[in-house]
Amino acid sequence: GPIASDIDGETFSDSFLPQLSQGPVELSVGQSKDNADVFYCTWYPLADWCVSGDVDLWNEGTERNPVKTEYDPCPAGWRVPTSLELEVLTGRYWYWTIDNGQNGCCFSYTSPQTDNSPQVFLPAAGFLTFDAGSAEYRGGNGYYWSSEANDADDACSLSFNRNSVFNLSISNRAYGKSVRCVKE
Repeated sequence: GPIASDIDGETFSDSFLPQLSQGPVELSVGQSKDNADVFYCTWYPLADWCVSGDVDLWNEGTERNPVKTEYDPCPAGWRVPTSLELEVLTGRYWYWTIDNGQNGCCFSYTSPQTDNSPQVFLPAAGFLTFDAGSAEYRGGNGYYWSSEANDADDACSLSFNRNSVFNLSISNRAYGKSVRCVKE
């Protein structure tokens, strides 16, 4: 159902929490269109919603030559970025801003920002916890998955808040983090 959270006096009520179900589950269950609005919770130390532990779920290629898989959540013509592509953002100019009513981080190739400078805005959407599916840090932090899985339980993601952009870090794949698709 709808969620609302209060971050620094701002109320966000435009999001919906998915239906929660106990995981891990088979890949076919998680990928079923009937389960598109289901978040599979798991427990520690198991760190994936899926029992397969497939490290190539979103990228069958390499970091330098990615190959989108049928399980990549992005639409046709788009794919989940590699960790190298997300890492490029950590070396760019960035600033905390509000875009269309959403707190987030804007990354740019130039500073100061101009209307024509290439830039990308990533909302501070927070994440869903792996064990309870609760929404955390919405409006205060952003967490974005790459297509790189290090092992059966861990993957790389980019994170930021209003004070800093962190280098890529490893966390368990059961967290519900955002994906910002890039063109293939």
